Amino acid sequence: LGFCVSGAAQAATNLTASLNVDNVFALYLSTDDSVLGTLIGSGNDWPTTYTFTTALTAGVDNYIHVVATDAGPPAAFLGKFTLSDADFEFGNDTQILLTDTTHWQQSYTGFGVDYFTPTSAGANGVGPWGFRSTVGDDAQWLAFAGGSTTYFSTRVTSLAPVPEPGTWALMLSGLGLLGFAARRRTR
Repeated sequence: LGFCVSGAAQAATNLTASLNVDNVFALYLSTDDSVLGTLIGSGNDWPTTYTFTTALTAGVDNYIHVVATDAGPPAAFLGKFTLSDADFEFGNDTQILLTDTTHWQQSYTGFGVDYFTPTSAGANGVGPWGFRSTVGDDAQWLAFAGGSTTYFSTRVTSLAPVPEPGTWALMLSGLGLLGFAARRRTR
């Protein structure tokens, strides 16, 4: 009785995020758009482009959540988000997403509720923020109300197939037979 189990463990898809927020932000990753998620990083110096890398949860859609807080007008968020492989994609059907008014949602009450389309304060390079070289020429500064906290969200869609229940059953039965065979050999 012989079985062959082959294939190396697949590496996780990494998300790299580079962002500026006038004034303070916290970046989260979630598998449910209505849940804040896991803290990835934060920043409190808007001229600084902060960069973070984290692994996505395999087999399910992930959500990038940015909680942005402003101390006084103007207020805006700029970012570039990159995926390490083709197991996931952004709403623009690629592995790179810049802040824009098409693929991001904004809310003043929280994640998963009261979303509306963000307003652009201008392309990367517009005053008073200037140009951020690590973010990308086409990124838009997404505006929000001065002195407020706002919530920005975008989906990262999983393209990796999830095994069907029949596949799991077949794999478990194969492992059971392997265990049975090994036990018989030791007797």
